[in-house]
Amino acid sequence: MKPLESKLLHKFYGCEEYSCRSAFVYLNSDGFYKVDCFIDNKSENLLVIKDKTEQYAENAAENWVTGIGL
Repeated sequence: MKPLESKLLHKFYGCEEYSCRSAFVYLNSDGFYKVDCFIDNKSENLLVIKDKTEQYAENAAENWVTGIGL
């Protein structure tokens, strides 16, 4: 079985009290999105998003870097 390939679509960075946070949105070769969430460059959360839009994945990344909900 061939490993999944991912294409980086978007980068998000926090500011002020959340400046240590970042998130990266990827599109996997099988058509689902992945949001990799970091604090101080250490992976803290990996969201796998199936059957949703790219906008949904972007919103999840933005929520992470602004401290909303995650």
